[in-house]
Amino acid sequence: MEINKQEFFIPVLSKGYETAVEQGVDTEFTLPDYYPEISKILKIISVVNISSTKCDNGSITVGGQTVLTMLYLGSDENLNSFTHYVPFVKNIEVSSELSGIVSVATQINYMNFKAVSPRKVELHGALSLNISVDKITNNNCLSSCSWEGVYTKNTHSVLVFPMVPISKSVFVSDEISVGDGKTSIGKILRNCANVQISECKCVSGKGVIKGEVIIELLCVPSDNGRPFMIKESQMFSQIFDCDAQGEIITFDVFPHIENIELRPKTALDGEVHTVAFEVKVGLDIMGFYAKDISYVSDAFSCKYLADIKKKKLGVEEYVIGVNDKMLCEKEFDFAGVLKDVLDLYCDVKIDYCTLDVQEMIIKGVIPISIIGTDSQGDYGCFEKLMDFEYRYNLSQKPERIRCNPIANVVAVKYNLKPDGTLCLAVELRIEGNVFGISDTDVVVAMDVDLEKIVNAVENAAISLYFAENESPWEIAQKYGVSPDGICEVNSLENIDIKYKGVLLIPCI
Repeated sequence: MEINKQEFFIPVLSKGYETAVEQGVDTEFTLPDYYPEISKILKIISVVNISSTKCDNGSITVGGQTVLTMLYLGSDENLNSFTHYVPFVKNIEVSSELSGIVSVATQINYMNFKAVSPRKVELHGALSLNISVDKITNNNCLSSCSWEGVYTKNTHSVLVFPMVPISKSVFVSDEISVGDGKTSIGKILRNCANVQISECKCVSGKGVIKGEVIIELLCVPSDNGRPFMIKESQMFSQIFDCDAQGEIITFDVFPHIENIELRPKTALDGEVHTVAFEVKVGLDIMGFYAKDISYVSDAFSCKYLADIKKKKLGVEEYVIGVNDKMLCEKEFDFAGVLKDVLDLYCDVKIDYCTLDVQEMIIKGVIPISIIGTDSQGDYGCFEKLMDFEYRYNLSQKPERIRCNPIANVVAVKYNLKPDGTLCLAVELRIEGNVFGISDTDVVVAMDVDLEKIVNAVENAAISLYFAENESPWEIAQKYGVSPDGICEVNSLENIDIKYKGVLLIPCI
C-alpha cells in the first residue's frame, strides 16, 4: 500500500512573553511668566499615554509620554494648573525569534516633587510598564494518513483561530462648549478622555469599528469662581482590511489614548466659551474566525514499527461576548477634612480574570480622586480606592478560559453628608470575549519503518474482561487490531465509548 499522509497547520494564540519593567520619570520644569507663582502644590496628576509598541529583531520597544498636570495654589490664592510632558522610549532585549502583538499596562509607582523656587519644580518618580507579547504559533498536524496496518482516530471540530493582529490610529476632533449664556472659561485645571467601542464587525472583507470618544474638562471661570465641568462626546469609525480563512465570529478591540491637544478659542469679546480638541486614539485589533477542521488525534500501527509523535494543543472555542453593567457603592469618612467637593473623578483598573468552576470572576480596583475644600475654605486633594468583583455565570464549563476584559466608568454619583460621610456610586461597563480552552491531543508526525514488522494477534478471537472502563480504541492499541472490528463483532456504536465487561477481540 502506498504511504499517504496530509498535513496542515493549526494556529494557536498563546502568551509568548511577560515582564514588568520600571521607567524613571525624572524631570524639572519652569512656569512661564504669565502663570501665577506657586504658593502650594496640591497634587501632580500623572497619566501615561502609550503611542507605539514593536517586537522585532530581538527587542521590544515601547514609546510614549508621561503627562504631568500640576494642580497648585497660586500666589493669587486661586486654583491653577500646569501640564508638562515627559516622553520616553523603553527597549527590552528578548529572543530574536519572538514576535507578536505587544500589550502594555501602566501603573504609577511614586511621584516625589517639590517647588525649588516660586516658578520651578523638580520631580522624581517611576512607573511600571507591564508588558506582554501574544504570539500566534502555527502547529503542524496530520489531517489524515493511510498506511497498511495503520489505524487513525480522526476528530472533527469547529475551532476558533486568531487572525493576524492589526494596529490602527484614528484622530477624533471637535469642539466642546460651555453653552450659550454661561460663564466664560478662565483656565482648564484638568482634562481626560475615554474611548468606548460600540461595534466591530466584518462587511465584505473589510472590518469596521465604531466607537465614541468622551472628553471632560474641569474649568475655572474667568472670575475665578467655583470650578465647573464640561463634557462632550464624538463618534468615530475606522475601516481596516479583514482577511480570514473562515467565518469571522468576533473581534477583541483594545483602545487607548495616545495624545490629546486642546486649543481654547477666544471670541471677539475676549472671552473663551469654546475649546477645540483633537484626540489621537490607538486601536489594537485581534480578530477570530471559526473553521470546521478534521485532524488525527491518535494513531497506532499493528503491522509495522511506527514512530508516532503527539502533542497537546490548547485549542479554543468561543463561549460568549460579555457586555454588562455593574454598580459599585461605598461610603468614605471625611469628617473634619472635607466640607465641599469641587471635583471627583474615577479610573478603573482590572487586576485579573479567572474561572471558578463555571463562573468567570473579574477583580479590580477603582482609584478615586477628589478636589475639595475644608471647613476653613482651604483647598485639598484626596485619594481613595474602591475594590470591585464582577461575576458572570457561563452557560458551559470549560477547562479554563481566556478573556481580556475592559472596564469603563460610565457614571459617577456622590453625596457628601453634613457629618462628612461621602456616599459614592460608580457604574462600570464590563466588556470582553470569553473563550474556552481545552487541551487536545493531536498527531503532529508519523514515520513507519516498513522493514520492521511487529507481532500481530494470532487467535481468531479472544475473550477479555475489563476491570476498568476502556474503549474499543484503547483495547485495539493494546492488541494491535482494528478498533472498528471490535465494534462490529461486539455490536458497539463508537470506538470511544467506555465499556466494562467481556468483549470479543478479533485478530487482524
